[in-house]
Parts: sequence; structure tokens; C-alpha cells
Amino acid sequence: MLTRLLRSRPSAVHSISNAWTRHGSTFESLGLSRELCEALRNKGLESPTNIQERTISAALNGADVICTDATGSGKTLAYLLPVVEKIRRSEKRQLVLAQRNRAQLEAAHSASTPDDMPTGATATISPSPVDTVRREVSRPKAIVLVPSRELGIQVGAVARELSHVAKFSSCVITGGSEQKPQKAALGRPIDVLVATPGRLAKYIKSGHVFLSRVEFVVIDEADTLLDRKMGFRPIMDEILGPIRASGLASSRHVQYLLAAATVKPPMDQVFASTFPNLKLVSGKGVHQTPPSLTEEYIRVPGSADKHGALRASLSQWSKGKTLVFCNSTASCRSTDHMLQEHGYPSTTLHGDIPPVVRKKNFDAFVAGDATVLVCTDLAARGLDLVHVDHVINFDFPKSSVDYLHRAGRTGRAGKRGIVTNLITKHDAATARDMTIAKGKLQPIMEVTTQVNLAKYKHGAHAAVDSAAKRDEPSRGGGARGTRKLKLKPHKLRTLPRRAKTTPSPP
Repeated sequence: MLTRLLRSRPSAVHSISNAWTRHGSTFESLGLSRELCEALRNKGLESPTNIQERTISAALNGADVICTDATGSGKTLAYLLPVVEKIRRSEKRQLVLAQRNRAQLEAAHSASTPDDMPTGATATISPSPVDTVRREVSRPKAIVLVPSRELGIQVGAVARELSHVAKFSSCVITGGSEQKPQKAALGRPIDVLVATPGRLAKYIKSGHVFLSRVEFVVIDEADTLLDRKMGFRPIMDEILGPIRASGLASSRHVQYLLAAATVKPPMDQVFASTFPNLKLVSGKGVHQTPPSLTEEYIRVPGSADKHGALRASLSQWSKGKTLVFCNSTASCRSTDHMLQEHGYPSTTLHGDIPPVVRKKNFDAFVAGDATVLVCTDLAARGLDLVHVDHVINFDFPKSSVDYLHRAGRTGRAGKRGIVTNLITKHDAATARDMTIAKGKLQPIMEVTTQVNLAKYKHGAHAAVDSAAKRDEPSRGGGARGTRKLKLKPHKLRTLPRRAKTTPSPP
């Protein structure tokens, strides 16, 4: 069964060739402008990561791309840089054309001006239509769609930092923020618009955003936004449909760039059907936890014992910031309440919290006023919290995809991180399959928690006994192997640390 679950399946999205890539290249050699390269140097970035190099090359050559790699590999810059570069190139072409047209108009006007025009009189030359392109308001050239307000603010901050040197305009519109300043910002020319789907759809309907100039659509966390189970797909169709229609009506090409931590069935079929020309750029870390992570498992007898195990883990790793993941808002509330009752500086983040309170809680965690953030998967999806030292799966994730997203909140950009998993008997089979997969150097693929648990022994050696019955070899000692997984009550078992890698830029 394990072999079937972990067997590699061909993706419906075609992998892109490396023909456009010169490995070991710099940002300059990829074709980025001097201003963008200067902005990157100001951030301390001299050369691209592998996923940035390949994605930027493909995107600058006009391909529709989905880039997928381990969290923290630099996917935000991988899609922002080519979009900004192509917008700047287009503006320069328009400027040259506008200057040429104006020179021709002035020459024609001079040739037709009557000799008897009164001294001191002037003639007005109407501006060329090209001159007015940059002055159109509420018409973004690029739209970046993100699943959460917090991620939108994060992406907007990266764009704003780049724009200090490489001059372009950007704007962030998200749910949960005041509409008056957002509408005022939309009244100015916009190059890059970062938005959550709900708020963008609302402004499209109200006439505050027009799609007639959109040339680039970016979908960050595409495996979340295009998955019908996550609830975003209907409103995404409301946005993508008019963009396609507007492009077709004006013979304007629209380029699509997607970013995801995972591309796996059935989502690969969704990507391929929604974007027929999509090419896959996949990094080596895709479907793998970062090598800078230490992962540990705590076996708890039952759900009632998890609060004590959580406090024990927090006490053991008391330094730095910790994310505690729960599978429901009810679990978030009760866990956060318990931690506060025991004196832990915690706060919480989930979809049922009003946006103003969510911002307050998130800012408290970022500032360090709260060192523990209890949250759900969607609330923290895609956030680049570079200073998170510890992730605790209070509720074990329902799928390996969720595990990868959670684990990726720590150990980012080559920094060390710890992932602690609280395991009940209902989670043992999934935890076992994931650890065996990693020990075999196989990607963590989808493993359902809906398993017949009757055939497994839920003792200290449950995982090892089950593997032996299925002729699975025990692993251990290697840089990416696992020790025999002994899940003893409240007993920390730590997987061996993987080889340390060279830090990568965010």
C-alpha cells in the first residue's frame, strides 16, 4: 500500500526545459535592468536561487509558468522580478514611440503653420494617444492574487522595497482593511496590484478596478486559490474570466505566473485545464521538508493529554517564536485560551477572527509581544516569518501537503528550525508513512489519514512493526534517513539532522 501511495505519477503540467537557463548566473545575466539589480543588491542579494533563475528566464521569454519548490526558496521574487522587468521594458518602448510620434507631429505642424501667424501666438499640439497610457488610473498592468491579507501585505512590502530604486507603482487591496484609502490608491496609475480575491472582485464590480490593461496575472499559493475544496475557486473564476475576455477582445496577450509549494494530483490536472500552456519549473526541494529542519514526534495517549505535551514542548524549546497549528478554529480557541491561562504569551490567528483583531494579533507576534501564535493552516499559508524557530503540530495535519506548508514556516533561507508533532493513535499511520518516505529520499506525497487502524499495533514500536510486516526496510544513520520511530508517551524522539546547506536568499 505504501508503495502505491508514494509512487511517482506523471504530472499533467509539462516540465520546462533548462535551455533558457545558465546555471551559476547573476541577476544581470538573466536580463534584469540595472535598477532592479541595484534594488536586489540593497537587499543583500547578488545571485538568484535555482528556482528564481529558471523561473525568471522562462517568464522573460514569455512562457506561462508555475514554479514550485520548498517554502523559503524565493518564489516571491521569482514571479515579481520578471513582471516588473517586462513592465519597465514596455514603458521604455512606449516612451520611445511617444517621443517619435510627437517629433513627427511637431514637424508636420511646423510645415503647415501659416507664415502670417501673429507674433507671440502659439499653437497647441494634442498629445499622442501613447502619451496618455501611463496616466490611466484604476487600470493595473499586473495583478498578484494571494489567499490572505497577511500574505498580501508581505508581497506588497517586497514590491514597495524594489520600487524605491526600480521606479514602478504598486498597491495592496485586501479584505479586512479600510476601503477609503484603498479606493484613493486605486485612483492613481498602478503597475502592480496585489489583492485578495474577494476584495478585488468587489472593486471590479463597483468600477474601482478595470481590467483593460492587465498583461500579467500572478497567483501565489495557487494550490490553495484554485482548489475548490478551499472555497476560493468560484471567485477566482469571476476574476480570471473577465481578464481572459478583455485580452481576447483587444488582442492583448496575458501572461500567467503561478507559485505553489506543491504540484500534485489532482491539482496538476486543474492547473493544466485552467492554463493550457502552463510550464512547470520545479525545484529540487519540492515535496520535501527543508534540510535545515529537525523533526520530532511526541506520542500522546489521547487528545486530552495534548495540552500537557504542548506545554512540555514549549518549555523545552523556550527561546524564540513558535507557531502552533490546529485543524479547526475551535481547537485554536481552546488551545490559545489554555496557554494564556498557564501564563504563556500567546495569541491566535484564524478565519473567524475579525480582520482588525487579526492584524493586531499578527503584529503582536511579529513584534515579539506574543511569542506563541496559535493558528489554522489557511491563516498562515505562504507567510514568510523568517524568525520562527519552532513549529508545533498540535493537531497533526490531515495531509502531507499541509505538513509541508506548516513545516516550511521554520527553517527558512537555510536557518535551523524545529518541527514537533503531537501524535495520537489516529495519527500514527500517517506519521509513520511520512517518516518512511523521507528515509527513502522520496517526496512526501499525499497520504490520507482515513486508514484502517485496526491492523496496526499502537505500542512503542508500532511504526517499526508495521513497516516490517510490509517488508519495509528500517532506516537510520544517513544524512536524510530516520531512526526507528518509537512513539512513546510524552517522549521526544528526534530525527537526525540533515546536512546543513548554504543559506539561500528569501
